[in-house]
Amino acid sequence: MPAPNFRQLFQQYLQGRLQPSQLKALRTHVQAAEETEELDQLLLEAYTNPALQAGGEAAAEWVRLQNSIAAGSATVMPMPKPAARRLWVIGIAAALCALSVALWLVIPTRTATNNGRSAASAGAIVPGKPGAILTLSDGRRLVLDSMGNGQIATDNGSTLVLNNNQLIYNAATAGTASAIHTLTTPAGKQFRLALPDGTQVWLNAASSIEFPSAFNGRERTIRVTGEAYLEVVPAKNQPFYIVTQQAKVAVLGTGLNVSAYNDDAVSSITLATGSIQVSDLHASAATLVQLVPGQQALLKTDAAMVVQQVNLNEVTAWKNNRFFYRSVPAKDFLKAIARWYNITVEYEGKVPDQELWINYSRDQPLETTLEVLRNSNIRFELVQRRLIVKE
Repeated sequence: MPAPNFRQLFQQYLQGRLQPSQLKALRTHVQAAEETEELDQLLLEAYTNPALQAGGEAAAEWVRLQNSIAAGSATVMPMPKPAARRLWVIGIAAALCALSVALWLVIPTRTATNNGRSAASAGAIVPGKPGAILTLSDGRRLVLDSMGNGQIATDNGSTLVLNNNQLIYNAATAGTASAIHTLTTPAGKQFRLALPDGTQVWLNAASSIEFPSAFNGRERTIRVTGEAYLEVVPAKNQPFYIVTQQAKVAVLGTGLNVSAYNDDAVSSITLATGSIQVSDLHASAATLVQLVPGQQALLKTDAAMVVQQVNLNEVTAWKNNRFFYRSVPAKDFLKAIARWYNITVEYEGKVPDQELWINYSRDQPLETTLEVLRNSNIRFELVQRRLIVKE
């Protein structure tokens, strides 16, 4: 249960009765809330309790209030009139006058302007959905989201089946030569895959995985570009390897996240369960690091591998169809939304240096994300599928 003081401050916040000192106390509670569980509970109550819905403070007002607190001029927080319906959204700017704050917010739906420009075009840009292209060994390309459930192909004795947006491989019999297949998700698409050994794969947008149609050799090796989460089936006499442009990962039966986009300066390997060994393919000297659950290896072409402790909920949120970032650089978040909404991001002048706290469903239309950017003091213009970020 949320601490009584936290609950009281939160309810007073909804009612617009907080003094500046109390707002600072609320911010302290918000920043200390572990995994946002306390915030989840309080907002669920606020959303379902009419008595608490009398005020639904918008994220923009919260951001403006930070400046008032910093200046010592705020007395009582103004509250808007309740809206007919609301969206769950989080997306509070950080690094505003060195006052980082994050909060689950109930944001009124409205006809918004895009920093002076109508956001009507944003409503037409929908979030990503299941979809992928499978390239077979003979060059055939199958657009999976245009096909129905059932068997879709055979290749070198392996049977390929679609079942509710998941591609399942029924491997060929032992001794049959395997074929190399590639599953690719364009921007704005994601897909699930069951490899021939039963290993489960979640493939994020703008990613690809190359794998054999059957694992008949002494080892199981796949190649990943972009981002994928894997739950690897252990096989004592047949080790599993993941190869990226930067790393080779020996998997000992585990759950892990691989992020290796070609346009990212840094790639990462994050261990959720089990055990893995990571080697840097670009290191001048042989390096091999064994990770424990909760650790992440960061790899960069011109730097040594770095291992750090991370929040697994944050790293794997995309697999559960959420945007969840704690103090993420704005540029990294903009890359993520470009891949998910199939848009391009361009910069006019300096790249924004804000750090954002984000937590909301990826099922939301682009307009929800644009609202997050507005409330983070990021100036932009949306022209069709071009998001032009201004200095």
